[in-house]
Amino acid sequence: NSPDALFDDPHLNAVGMFETIDTPHGPVKFPGVPTWFSRTPGQVRGPAPELGADTAAVLDELGLTAQVPTSDAAVG
Repeated sequence: NSPDALFDDPHLNAVGMFETIDTPHGPVKFPGVPTWFSRTPGQVRGPAPELGADTAAVLDELGLTAQVPTSDAAVG
């Protein structure tokens, strides 16, 4: 079986293993939470951040600042 075949598996679909999440690029089907607990249920909250979306926050947490290259040589 290939990973792509998982999304078409009748049993996995019947037990609600997949969730469709809206992303900036359209809806995407994600694997859901594989186990369910009554007091601590898991959930799929949303897609991962876009590439670089958290860079400024991470640098700020480290006490650094983002330096954006502005010269023609740096940006091509």
